[in-house]
Amino acid sequence: GMRAQRWGRVLQIATIGALRPNKRMPHYYASKAAMANLTASLVKELAGTGITVNTLSPGLIHTAEVEANFRALAQRHGWGDDWAEIEARGVERLMPNPCGRMARREEVADLVAFIASERAGYLNGAHLRIDGGATDLRNLRVEVGLDDEQRVAGADACALPPITAAQRYCDRRNGGQQATAESPA
Repeated sequence: GMRAQRWGRVLQIATIGALRPNKRMPHYYASKAAMANLTASLVKELAGTGITVNTLSPGLIHTAEVEANFRALAQRHGWGDDWAEIEARGVERLMPNPCGRMARREEVADLVAFIASERAGYLNGAHLRIDGGATDLRNLRVEVGLDDEQRVAGADACALPPITAAQRYCDRRNGGQQATAESPA
């Protein structure tokens, strides 16, 4: 096993909901949050063995299922058929991020491959997010008052086109006046 070889990688795949749980499926999000705690304990248990333990929490990933959900959302809201437009609008309605899009499967897979590699030997006990920065902006969206109807079932992240949640927040705090580069919020 890994202990005998004095080398190994343990990588737990959670979800961004581990840090920002949804109101649906509390048992699911609680179990995902527990992964980070288990990681912290295992790091101590496996100290000095050459085995690293990390947790990865991806946000929304572009899959066929998510695309189908986004296309259904687009049809309900009359967004047209252009995928780039649908993705941008769908992501904006869910949880914006500075990247303005969903993660690609290859991006998540590349990060997993790195964490499992020899080169990641000093990466230990981390809870990594791959969500385009959505975690920090989610709290802003709640304060701005967007509701959960705007979420696609199973979706956990991304987007930011024309006006960002941060801009909306600043506008709201600025008495409803739109904040500009010349007039800070």
